Amino acid sequence: MCYANNCNVYLSSHNRTTFFTETGNETLVWFPGGLGLAALLLGGIKYRPSIFIGAFCAGILVNDPIWVSLIIGVGNTLESVCSFWLLTRILNFDLKLSHPRDYFRLSLAAIICSSISALI
Repeated sequence: MCYANNCNVYLSSHNRTTFFTETGNETLVWFPGGLGLAALLLGGIKYRPSIFIGAFCAGILVNDPIWVSLIIGVGNTLESVCSFWLLTRILNFDLKLSHPRDYFRLSLAAIICSSISALI
């Protein structure tokens, strides 16, 4: 399962760099952050290394220097882990999304934690 998550993050990064950007390095749409959070919510915190590996490989894919790819990997991993922590520990998020407040909490966590990745 960890290998499958690695591939999902990497392939979504590859698709992002291929279809949503001209230069292949920046975009307004970042699918791997949501995939990483979904993997953590469904499978647990044990999948955090696969988020890092997938994001690191995506940086290498677009010919970023290794140190830049490491920073990108750390930022994306922190984003997903902080979102997971915020949703499960603070906001009492229900994965079934059975109430409108769960959608609001998910959106709130996404807004707050995406700024972590953007600042790094």
